[in-house]
Amino acid sequence: MPHPLSVLIVAHGSSRYADAARPAMEHAGALRHRFAAVEVGLLAGYPTVADALARLPPGPVRVVPFFMEDGYFVRSVIPPLLPPHAALGEPVGTHPSVADIAAALVPSDASDLVLIAHGSARNPGRRLAAHTHTETLRHRFGSARLGFLEEAPFAADVLRAARGDKVAVVG
Repeated sequence: MPHPLSVLIVAHGSSRYADAARPAMEHAGALRHRFAAVEVGLLAGYPTVADALARLPPGPVRVVPFFMEDGYFVRSVIPPLLPPHAALGEPVGTHPSVADIAAALVPSDASDLVLIAHGSARNPGRRLAAHTHTETLRHRFGSARLGFLEEAPFAADVLRAARGDKVAVVG
């Protein structure tokens, strides 16, 4: 029997790239049999957070930020969009099992591993879940590096420094 709770997954989305919400939609599909209702709302694109909330039945709602970090969008953008009866959860990317998911993507013959994260131009240098996941993977594989798109160390520089002829890259 499904849990009586409804779940709202909030993802960034994109008004330019229709496929940007695909991972969040797939995640919602995997959860639908476990909860009363599961919807996806996007900050950019359709369905919006308001549209998704309107499709949920009355009652408690658990909001799951489909983000890698507890950053600007999770702390500042999402909360004002939610009704008082909605409980905001932790971003999926901060869960320790993300390192297990990344590890499953690494070929056994990889010579080096590079994780790519977004980072923050607004708040560079902050301790992020990506750092923790990289350390976990470093312990498992002996080598793992972290590069960012918006702050140092930049992904391009980290990729240039990668060792060996078979570098695994996980975003």
